[in-house]
Amino acid sequence: MNKYIKKIIIVASLVLALTACQADEVDQEKPNDDTQIEDQINEEQEAVAKDFDELIASETNLEEIKNFIDENIDKADSDTADKMILELVELQKGAQEEAINKFSGENSANIQDQINKAYEKAKSEFDKGYIFTGSSKYTLIDNIEDKNVAKDIEELFNKGYGLISGEGTYYPIIDYTMMEEDYSDNLGDMTSDYIDIMATELDEPTTVEEHLAIDIDELKDRVLEYEDFMKDYKGSPYVEDVKMPYMICVWKIVNPTAFDKMLNEDLSPSDELKELYESILEDDSYPASQEAVKGITEFINSKEGVVGSPDNMDDFYKASANIHKQVEEKVAELYLGE
Repeated sequence: MNKYIKKIIIVASLVLALTACQADEVDQEKPNDDTQIEDQINEEQEAVAKDFDELIASETNLEEIKNFIDENIDKADSDTADKMILELVELQKGAQEEAINKFSGENSANIQDQINKAYEKAKSEFDKGYIFTGSSKYTLIDNIEDKNVAKDIEELFNKGYGLISGEGTYYPIIDYTMMEEDYSDNLGDMTSDYIDIMATELDEPTTVEEHLAIDIDELKDRVLEYEDFMKDYKGSPYVEDVKMPYMICVWKIVNPTAFDKMLNEDLSPSDELKELYESILEDDSYPASQEAVKGITEFINSKEGVVGSPDNMDDFYKASANIHKQVEEKVAELYLGE
């Protein structure tokens, strides 16, 4: 082999050796870089958890808690984020009565008038006129003429409340829609599911003024989804909250009306309602919902396929109330540990 060829072989060997060494160095450095990043994230999460514990142990207020969560939840681990939301919701519930009272005092007529006028000015910015939640609610403030009223409502919104109208009067409600927008990506399954349920009931309530506001298929989906939540997270601090919309769904199932298009003209169940009943009766994994359907279908069968007659509905009303009460007791037994 001549010297020239030997030289090429030596150079090539050196290049391969250097390349291999560099690859080894990269492979060795990468885990170290990943470890450093992971350590940094863990330290940040621990710091957020510590700061939050110190905050709730101090004499703080709802708005400060809300501000801390807004600024830090994306840096928290899911357990701490869940703890943040639990604390926030408990504080909001505790302060809600005081917030409502501000809307029923001496200045209540002016407050209601200012909200109505602001809505009319910016109607195109809102999906609905009876509820102001989520990020769009702040548009309302920009259109309120009375600066004192605007300030009070902004403070309310900054505490995590929205506004909803009941019988023509607006009052504060916990803004689960904004929680869903701002926090859901950082939460564990239970808290995320809870917020999703509560936000859905705000945005598209099951009933409006006691009348069914969703279709019968959606009613079935909700009653099963809500029982799933209570079953999956039995004993959680949110079961009592989810129980409320669940029992509304149960009431519509055991107390169907022709107005809700759940009964035919002869007061027999509509085809859609029959399908709901059959679907739930076939699934033993929803014991509370199944008890509701068993109770009402047995009553209907005892009345030869109808709930009653136009001049005699008393038995039906009594049966509906009794079934609803029995289901509530079963929910307490199965999911509330009572």
